[in-house]
Amino acid sequence: MIGGTGATSPQRNQDSIVLPTFSKFGGLRWMGSLSSAFLLAPTAFFFHLHLGRPYRRMGRLLCATEHVHGWDVTPTRFQLSTSDEQQATSEYYLHLHEQGGWKLYHVGDFVVSNSDESMKLKFSMMQIDCTHTKGGLCVDSVFIYPKGYKPEKANIVCT
Repeated sequence: MIGGTGATSPQRNQDSIVLPTFSKFGGLRWMGSLSSAFLLAPTAFFFHLHLGRPYRRMGRLLCATEHVHGWDVTPTRFQLSTSDEQQATSEYYLHLHEQGGWKLYHVGDFVVSNSDESMKLKFSMMQIDCTHTKGGLCVDSVFIYPKGYKPEKANIVCT
């Protein structure tokens, strides 16, 4: 998992890399970048999103959906580019029936040609529709997995 944790330098273990905070949400555009050495393999890139506000009540995890609106009117565009000129774009409607759970939205894949060199990734999520208000979206993190890896209990959305 790659996520903003406030760490001062990248930390590695066998399954993940934790990086410093790397993103900002500006209106309807969420952008980020990171630089790291990756394994020499085809790699998949995902955004981890949730429609609705998660909360606990009497020990149960619930989801407040009263403020979710506007995400199913036009598609949300996800983009990825690498320092070696690879690019990927995908679009998804964030439907209201998908409320209540975290989803991994597949942005695209990239291939690492040299695992000894650092590769810079730039990524964004944007929803360009100024005619409707939007609300109720939680952006958690981005995930980078080897292509074809299916994590347990993951709810993956792909085109």
